[in-house]
Amino acid sequence: MKKIKNLSIANKILLATLSIVGISILISSSIIYNSFFGTTSSLVENTSKELNKQIIMNYENYLSDVINTGNIISRETNVLTKELNQNDIEKLYKILKESSSSISSISLLDDEGYIVYSSKDTYKNESFTSKGWYQSALSDSSIFHFSSPHLEELVLSTKEVITVSKEIEYYKSGEIVNGVLIIDIDTSLLESLAFKTNLGTLGHLVIFDEYGNLIFSSSENCTIDFCESIDLAKEIIIGGDTVKINDYDMYMSVNTIRHSRWQIATFTNIEEITQTRVTVLYTIVIVFIVVILVTILVSYYISHRISSPIEKLKEHMEKFTKIRISEEINIKGQQEIVSLGETFNFMTKEIDNLMVEILKEQKAKRKTQFIALQNQINPHFLYNTLDSIVWLSENGKNNEVQKMVVALSKFFRISISTETNRISLKEEVEHVRNYLLIQKIRYHNKFEYKININDDILEEKVLKLSLQPLVENAIYHGISPDNEASLIEIKADKYDDFICVSVQNNGYGISKAKIKEINENLDNTKLSKSIGLRNIHQRLKLYYGEQAKLIIESEPDEYTKITIKTPIKKEGEL
Repeated sequence: MKKIKNLSIANKILLATLSIVGISILISSSIIYNSFFGTTSSLVENTSKELNKQIIMNYENYLSDVINTGNIISRETNVLTKELNQNDIEKLYKILKESSSSISSISLLDDEGYIVYSSKDTYKNESFTSKGWYQSALSDSSIFHFSSPHLEELVLSTKEVITVSKEIEYYKSGEIVNGVLIIDIDTSLLESLAFKTNLGTLGHLVIFDEYGNLIFSSSENCTIDFCESIDLAKEIIIGGDTVKINDYDMYMSVNTIRHSRWQIATFTNIEEITQTRVTVLYTIVIVFIVVILVTILVSYYISHRISSPIEKLKEHMEKFTKIRISEEINIKGQQEIVSLGETFNFMTKEIDNLMVEILKEQKAKRKTQFIALQNQINPHFLYNTLDSIVWLSENGKNNEVQKMVVALSKFFRISISTETNRISLKEEVEHVRNYLLIQKIRYHNKFEYKININDDILEEKVLKLSLQPLVENAIYHGISPDNEASLIEIKADKYDDFICVSVQNNGYGISKAKIKEINENLDNTKLSKSIGLRNIHQRLKLYYGEQAKLIIESEPDEYTKITIKTPIKKEGEL
């Protein structure tokens, strides 16, 4: 934004024109492209979903036939074993096996995993309880379980099958027992169903179980050890998305096959549609570039015809800003620009006059305000001290009178001087020491005081008359009316680039609520309370700015401590 503000008028006109034309073309192109993109995307998605549904329907119909066959076998086995018709059972198994070319074998295993009945004349005489398909059947007897592809295990064979298993009940020696019905399905049927649908170049489908194990894939690139298609399908679980496989754009549609815990993902090649989108996009970009180039040429010509006189006026203005002299501008050209130049001449003269007046007024105002705040400190103290001197003189205490007069003289030597607003910390402490001497005599030694100053900062400059109001406040609030010993401590030290001067008394203390009220009222000149603190606070802010701090700390019935924190290097002279 700052760079745009610094552009010339010609460039701004050029930029504005380009922006309007560019944004208009960009919006219209975006609408056209997005409409085309949305239509093709919707077409791709709907077509892929329909293909996916058709394929799923084929597999579901087949699996439904297998399950129906299993239900028939389960029901008839129960009936025939009850009637002890063993030959009829095996005959039934063979008939149902021959009725479907995809069924490799049908068998019934007992609870120990041995084959009881089978459509095969020869089979292995061993226990199959350790097989996954056997354990799956026992885990949930309410559904048929479908295994991953494996070599046929009930007989000696190299044929790859999928085992469908379910726990059923049958009669043995007149009693109902549990067994496992096994139907081995030839996996070649999965392949024949897959190639009934054209999914485009490198288009394919994958079937995988709930654990992500490959059941079947029509792609040679998808194996049991690694299948990128399954990894992509597992990311969305169910639904559709555009993916890239072997540098081909594919639309992936994932769904669940009913009757099983398998998922099927179809990958439809949409590369041709993607290429069409790219061609349309390139065409839009070329048109956009041509229009922008023409706009630049036309806008450049028009903007420079308008901006040349204004540029001349700008150069004169920049010269005035740098040199700060009232040099008149003479411009020839269009009437509007000439009038603007004359107005600028008048404005520069007025600015110079106003700046001089404002500087004078501000300087006088700040000085008057500072002096007025400083003078608020003196009068009432002078009256009280003179009253005390008169009282001491009348009672014949000439020694105390002498001490008070000398201390008062030294006190006002600093108070009345107007040479500078800052004095050394040493002078400020000496000023307070004289004040304490006077007040100690006035209060008949009802308090003691200690002064602890770091010698390294005695020559550092502090604001004149900033410490005495704090000491006065400590005396007023810190002296006990019960004639108990009161103590006032004055400390000063350097912390980083700041000087911290504190005054502490062991009086009644101040509550946290009262401290909060005092802090809120420091900037309010209309309130009558805390005049001394407000006076110091305002003078600190006038002189040092926000770097200066007036900090109040207190614990009821223990102490009150007020600290002035000022920078060693002040912000500016008053």
